Amino acid sequence: MITHVTNLRCTDYVRAVASKQSIPGGGSVTALVGALGASLGCMAANFTKGKSAFVQHEDRLSELIAQLENLAAELMLQVDYDAKSVEELACAWALPQSDPMREERIQLATFDATKAPLAMMRALVQTLVLLEELVDICSKLLLSDVGTGALLCETALQAAALNVFVNTNCLVDVQQREQLESECDEILKRWLPRAQELAKNVCEQIRHSR
Repeated sequence: MITHVTNLRCTDYVRAVASKQSIPGGGSVTALVGALGASLGCMAANFTKGKSAFVQHEDRLSELIAQLENLAAELMLQVDYDAKSVEELACAWALPQSDPMREERIQLATFDATKAPLAMMRALVQTLVLLEELVDICSKLLLSDVGTGALLCETALQAAALNVFVNTNCLVDVQQREQLESECDEILKRWLPRAQELAKNVCEQIRHSR
């Protein structure tokens, strides 16, 4: 199995996703999509920085660039972390039925498999906060990139939640399951509308700029 999927070329990564193997799967793809969303925001800030019309925002743009770079890097880490957790879960399920530790190993690996998508959701929330701010202080020529970043973050949020839920379904510990699902539900409830509103705001600004 491939655990360091971030070492793959883009074309090889796409082929690996399409192949008959579990790695890279939906969680890894989700993290990559989120990282691209943060990177688009970073690009918009980079192009805006240095323009005379935005000189009053120079310092804040520099901060946004650094913060978005860090978030993109965090999400790229999750590309591999998710792949590793899927591999460990597959190994746990592959243990012989006679192994007395099999069920415990499966439960531990299942819980661990929720960590990467939850980490993605938290990073995506932080990314959306920065993209919301960036809309008001970046060049209008870069608004479509900020809006695209918001849409990618929205999709990644929903996809990450799916990757939590598919694992919580297998957790025996009810309290553990409810805590994880509650955090996901709260993030989705609060942040999906904000991501959608941000993308809508960008679209309206672009279409009414003529």
